Amino acid sequence: MEQLEFVRLDLASIGSPQSGAQTHDQVTGVLLHGFGASANDLIGLAPGLGVARHWLFPHAPAALVVYGMQYGRAWFPRDAATMERAVAGEFFTRRRALQPPGLTQSARELHAALTQQVPDLGGLILGGFSQGAMVTAEYLRLALVEGWPLPRAALLFSGSLIAEAWWDRLDRSDPRAAGCPIFQTHGRSDTVLPYEDAEALAEVLRRAGFDVTWLATDEGHTIPERAIAAAAQVLQRTFA
Repeated sequence: MEQLEFVRLDLASIGSPQSGAQTHDQVTGVLLHGFGASANDLIGLAPGLGVARHWLFPHAPAALVVYGMQYGRAWFPRDAATMERAVAGEFFTRRRALQPPGLTQSARELHAALTQQVPDLGGLILGGFSQGAMVTAEYLRLALVEGWPLPRAALLFSGSLIAEAWWDRLDRSDPRAAGCPIFQTHGRSDTVLPYEDAEALAEVLRRAGFDVTWLATDEGHTIPERAIAAAAQVLQRTFA
């Protein structure tokens, strides 16, 4: 199992959160970057989200190397040949039918690492962008299936439903899911991960018992400022 590396941020070291929300020493936020990026990609979101004083940004475990050149990191796929197909746009098609082993593997590696790094997983804010949002959703699914502590809240920025059949195995809503509100946002102009696939993800999450706050924007594959502000509001209500 891969040993994840983290970039750490303490909001107390950079002043008050931009959102104006009170930070909580016992709350840890974790944000997962997207395909081909790195842990540094999402550090700038933490002050605007507030609430958590301590933040962890993991580097995805797989170096994205194509034809000898490294293009950041990836949560999945893991093997070189499939990575080349992914960069060429030949892997992330029919995402709902995909069942990539690296997706579950990444969620398990994340859980193992957070068990060591975070004192209270029940006080965790877990989120991600794009592929990081997919891994976050898989973490939530595995938490229901295997009895892991669910995060206190989850944030899904520009994610997509993947491995739909795995969610179909949850034949009823789980009352534990109600204790983990989810903020999800997606742009109608997203040409990387279609808007309808994000709506489908929201639907399977609601069917599993999660309370999903949905924000549609007109932007593309990005995280606009108003999405950060809306996510911060959800977190403020959750930790009030």
